[in-house]
Amino acid sequence: VSDEEELYMNDEITSPTVIVGTGETIPSTAKVYLPFLNYLSDWKDHTRQESLQWFSSTFGISLDDQRLTYDNGHRKWETVLDATITFFRKQGLLANSEKGSFHLTEVGYNFSEVAESLLNDRSFEAAIVVYRENLKNTESDNRIDDNEACDFNDNTTTEEEPIIAEDTSAQSSKPLL
Repeated sequence: VSDEEELYMNDEITSPTVIVGTGETIPSTAKVYLPFLNYLSDWKDHTRQESLQWFSSTFGISLDDQRLTYDNGHRKWETVLDATITFFRKQGLLANSEKGSFHLTEVGYNFSEVAESLLNDRSFEAAIVVYRENLKNTESDNRIDDNEACDFNDNTTTEEEPIIAEDTSAQSSKPLL
């Protein structure tokens, strides 16, 4: 073996191997929505940092993938969770507790109770729309039921329920009409 060949062989052995994450262990936001909603439904305040720890351990995001960044320096895996948090806020599912922490809103808790059943062949976004429509219909149905139970347009009286005017002469000097 020549000296040049030996140098080349030693160089191969001693040169560091660069391992670059492929992003395969970073889930899409669509895959994060329901597990994150369930994680938040414990009635506690959560921070971004603890949520990131939950996220990396729950989805098994590799250390190599955690090092992947966009050109602007943002870590790709963190951006997925940040986008999920932003989406939940915009949908009214999540609110800030105080600086640096957040929690599910009442709507978020209620949605978390039925989300899985609404996801049948639907996207998470579509499930939220269905949930909101069901809420509107339920509220509308409740108003109709209240009106039916209390018909304000029914001015009829029966002999069993005579209308008795209250004597307020002691309270007021105006005559009763």
